[in-house]
Amino acid sequence: MPASLRPDHVLNRSIDFSDTENSVEQLEALAQQCQPASFGRGQQDVQDPSYRKAGKLDTTQFSTPFNLAGSGILDVLKDEMLIKHDLRAELYKLNVYGKSDATSTMNTMV
Repeated sequence: MPASLRPDHVLNRSIDFSDTENSVEQLEALAQQCQPASFGRGQQDVQDPSYRKAGKLDTTQFSTPFNLAGSGILDVLKDEMLIKHDLRAELYKLNVYGKSDATSTMNTMV
């Protein structure tokens, strides 16, 4: 599913992740537009590149055609986790990781 940047963003273009020929350059351009991403540690919001180096785009800077609520994923989660109340999905921000950063971050998120 392509992620597209809104017209009010500097790049004003979209990324098609299935296009492997151009996606590396597009992702590098996307990463250059990001601000450093912080994360929660206890009650604090911190930036620590030795722990996690990531960039972020706020929701005013990108859009995506993917509709999580309409995808059925929330229903599967609700059923599998035996949740009794409705779930709601909300787009918060887009975190962008470098090639080596994504692997180490995924390991810490598990």
